[in-house]
This record gives sequence, C-alpha cells and structure tokens, in this order.
Amino acid sequence: MERCEKIRKKYRYEASLNAKTRQYQMLWSNMETMKPSVYTKPPKGVVQQRWKDRDPVSRNACELLERGVNFTLDANDYNTKLEQVRDDYLLYARGVARVKYKPEFDTVDKEDGQLDDASINPAQDVAQEAKTPQGKADAEKGEPEQVLKFENINLEYIQRQDFVHSISRTWEEVEWVDFICYMDRKALVERFGEKIGNAIPLDSGPDRPNDDRSINSSKADDKATIHEI
Repeated sequence: MERCEKIRKKYRYEASLNAKTRQYQMLWSNMETMKPSVYTKPPKGVVQQRWKDRDPVSRNACELLERGVNFTLDANDYNTKLEQVRDDYLLYARGVARVKYKPEFDTVDKEDGQLDDASINPAQDVAQEAKTPQGKADAEKGEPEQVLKFENINLEYIQRQDFVHSISRTWEEVEWVDFICYMDRKALVERFGEKIGNAIPLDSGPDRPNDDRSINSSKADDKATIHEI
C-alpha cells in the first residue's frame, strides 16, 4: 500500500504547483504511451459452438448469447470501467473490477392459485424457486408476490485500496477476499433494514475515507464503511 501510494504521488506530481523548476514527467509520458497498447476499445463478444455441428438450435443459441453479451457491454459502459482497470494495472501491476448481477422484479397479485397475465414471464420459475417458504405461503393466500422482470450484469471498478485478500503466493492459495464499499443512510436502510441501517455510523466521507470520526460529526455527504468478505 505504501509503495503504491508513492507511485500515485509521483504520477500525479502534485508538487509541481509549488515547484520553481518543473521536472519532466517520464512516468506520465510512459503511461500515455502504454495505455493504447494495453487497451484501446471495448471487447466484442464472440460465441461459437465447440463442435461444428449443423444444428440450428445450437446456432440460434450462440447468436442469442453473442447478442446478449455485446448488448451488455454497450449498455452498461464497460469501456469506462475497463480503462480505469487498465490505468491501475499499468501503475500498480493490478487492476480490479467486479461483476454484479442486478435483477428487477414486478409485484403481482396471485388469486385462486393462478398468476394473472401480467406476471407471465419465462424466468418466473427461477424467481419462485428463490422465494422463502413464508413467501410461498403468502402467495397461496392471495398476497402479492414478486416476479422476475429484467436481469442486468454491471461492471464495477474497484479502487486499489478497497480490495484486500489474504497474503498468498498464488491466487489459488487465497482464502478470502474483502471488497470495501461506502453506503449512505438510504442505501444502508434498504439493504439491512430500518433497525440495523439507522444504527450503523457514517464513518467516512468522499475526501476522507476511514478517518475514524464519530457519528456526531457526520455530514450530509458522509457514508458508512462496509466490508463484503
């Protein structure tokens, strides 16, 4: 961490604002030269059959998957995230990104044991399997239930200091990883509920992460430090 912080300061060269004689930024110049060599444009998904059979079902399935992959890359701005990962890789020899699955659900009524027409969805079996026994019991009583409406895969860039793992020689030996994220009060309540969400202190801010301030000195833009292990 200390070595990476020294590299960051050398790359940004913030001391140049007060320096009488500015030095030539060789590190910055090399970075700008290597960036397009490592990554220039977003990838294009290619899905092919392992066995080159003349099977129309396999051919259509490959085309469907390929279109889905390329739509996801374009719609979720993977390019910006990958450029950030590339810059970290060139500076610190590691760039981290995280793939997140984000489903969207519709709330529908179930009457007489049948779903109405608005809830018909090819993925409804997946959504119902994920429901708890209590949720199934409520559905049988005519209570509203959730049906999967849309699925999305987002790419999230992870700051260098927000990714921690056990000390290991190779990746196969890593026993645990820790993603550090920062959540405001609304996000805390949505994820952990009213009781727990309101009890978590807002201990960090956008310009001062992990500064150990008390909850009494919190400001409107402060967030809580959450570890996802």
